[in-house]
Amino acid sequence: MKRFIIIILIVLILILLSGTVLYLKFGKKQLPSVDKQQLKIEKARENAFSKTVKTNGEGDALIVDKPTYQIVYLKKNDQFLISINKSPFEEIRKEAEEEFRKITQADQEILCKLNVEVTTPSFANPSLSGKIFPLSFCKTSSQ
Repeated sequence: MKRFIIIILIVLILILLSGTVLYLKFGKKQLPSVDKQQLKIEKARENAFSKTVKTNGEGDALIVDKPTYQIVYLKKNDQFLISINKSPFEEIRKEAEEEFRKITQADQEILCKLNVEVTTPSFANPSLSGKIFPLSFCKTSSQ
């Protein structure tokens, strides 16, 4: 009877050891590396969409619609457009950029990684119309 119990214990120990070896060799899956910055960028986009005023059939979204500026997302280009619709350009630009930062809940580093263009129509700022500007706090090679 003792021999039978010892054999059963040895078999159980072998099963546990082989299961452990198999788990260690094949069972541990490496988690994909997570790009924290990309997650922050996606979170910023998600936050912007949560404030959407209206959308069209193509997935574009009007996020802010004020008399002085508008913030729009163009899905096809994965791009945010900030249109400054009154003067003075720089003052309203700063106001619009600050609202964009609040809406996205992102810091300047993350916002600079988004595709954002600041523009103004000729009726608002004739000397600046037709030009495309980055966010004022983003460094670009053209500035």
